[in-house]
Amino acid sequence: MATEAERVVNSISRAIDSGSPIHITSFCLHKNGSPESEHGLLSQWRGYGRGGFAIEFDEAKIDDLTNIENERFSYQSMITRRVSYHDHKKVAGLDNFIGMANASLKAVFEAAAPNLARRPDVAEILGERELTGYIGAFVQAVPFLKSPRFEEENEYRIVALPTRSPKLTIEADKRQWKPRNFREGLGGSMVPFIRLFEGAGHPLPIKKIIVGPHRDQQNQKLAAELLLEKHGVEVPVIASDTTLRF
Repeated sequence: MATEAERVVNSISRAIDSGSPIHITSFCLHKNGSPESEHGLLSQWRGYGRGGFAIEFDEAKIDDLTNIENERFSYQSMITRRVSYHDHKKVAGLDNFIGMANASLKAVFEAAAPNLARRPDVAEILGERELTGYIGAFVQAVPFLKSPRFEEENEYRIVALPTRSPKLTIEADKRQWKPRNFREGLGGSMVPFIRLFEGAGHPLPIKKIIVGPHRDQQNQKLAAELLLEKHGVEVPVIASDTTLRF
C-alpha cells in the first residue's frame, strides 16, 4: 500500500501534470580521462545501451542550449542540476513542504465533497494553503533526489515543464508553445516526449561517440563514422573496451 508521503507526492504530481507535465533528460558525468569517461559505464551499457552508442556532450554548452530553449518556448520551469544521492532531507529543504499533507487533503475534499471542505471547522483544520503552492518547491527538489545505490551514475538532469496546452499560455508569455511528440514504450504503452533544442540554430555540442559492446563492434564504429560524415560532424568515434562478460 502507498504511504502517506507517496500519496502526497502523487497528488502534487497530478497537480503539476494538469498544467505542465514534467519531462526529464538524464546524463552521466565522469571525470575527464577516467575509464568511465573513455569507455562508458558498465551498468549503463547493461541497462540502456546494450549494442548501442554513448554520446559525450560538452555540459557547459548543453546549459547554454537549455537557456536558449527556455527563451524560445513556453516553459513553466526548466532546471539543470546534478542529482543528489545523500542528505535528501537537507537537499530537499523540508521546511518548504510544511503543511503539504493538509493541502493535499484539502484538494481531495474540494474534489469529492466541496460543501464539506467549505465548513469552517474543516477549513480551519486543513488551512488556507493550496496544493499548487508547493509546485515550485516540489520541482526544485524531487526530480533531483535518487537512491545512493545509483551514485556511480553521477547523474545530471534537465527537468523541463512545458506548458501543457496553447490555451494555457498566458497572454504576457510571447514564447512559442512547445509541441509534444509520442512514441511507443515498453509493453506497447504510449509515451509523450518533447524534442529539446530543435531549430535552435546551434549544433549539438557533441565531443565524442563511444561504440558499446557488440559482436560487430567494428562495423558499428564504421557505420557511426559514415553517419557523422554524412552530416558534416567531425568528432572522434571510440570503440569501448568494456565487455558484458568476463
